[in-house]
Formats: sequence, structure tokens, C-alpha cells
Amino acid sequence: MAGESDKYVFPGVEAYAFFYEHAHLLWMKWPRASSPSLFVIRGIEEDALVLDHPGETFANRVLGDIEDVFFINVRVDGEVYWPQSQPRQKGWVKMK
Repeated sequence: MAGESDKYVFPGVEAYAFFYEHAHLLWMKWPRASSPSLFVIRGIEEDALVLDHPGETFANRVLGDIEDVFFINVRVDGEVYWPQSQPRQKGWVKMK
């Protein structure tokens, strides 16, 4: 079971910290995930962020509000494409 002193590293994850209303949040997207995850930043320690889950209702509201502002996507015939985020690759990736 995870304790408060545990530290985790997520290689390959795309992450953006930002403020929404009065909350300090962290948006994370894994390369093989179809949708991002959102966490509340509760604190910052020497070499780690203290994260908490904001709850599904709040996360869905925030993700819905910021998606079109922070992240460009293209919709073609009902399919959604995001810009390629992997280094040295160009073009668009179809989201499932």
C-alpha cells in the first residue's frame, strides 16, 4: 500500500500544471490512454508534488472547460484528431 513518503515517476507522460478558478491542478495524459487524468496539487515538497484526486464531477467539468482552450484538436467526419506529441513525430493522432 502506498504511504505518504512514496515517490512515483511516470516516464512518457505529458503533464501540464495550471490554475483553474482557485485550484492548482495537474493535467496528465499517457501515450496509450484515450483520455487525460486530472489531479489537484495539494503541495510541493523538495522533489515531489503532493497530488489528490479532485472527484469525477469536478474533473469532468474542468476537462470539458479547458480542452478546447489548451489543446487543439481537429474533428473530421465525427473522428477527433490531436497533434502528435511524441518527439520527432509530426502530424495528427486519431483519438479513440
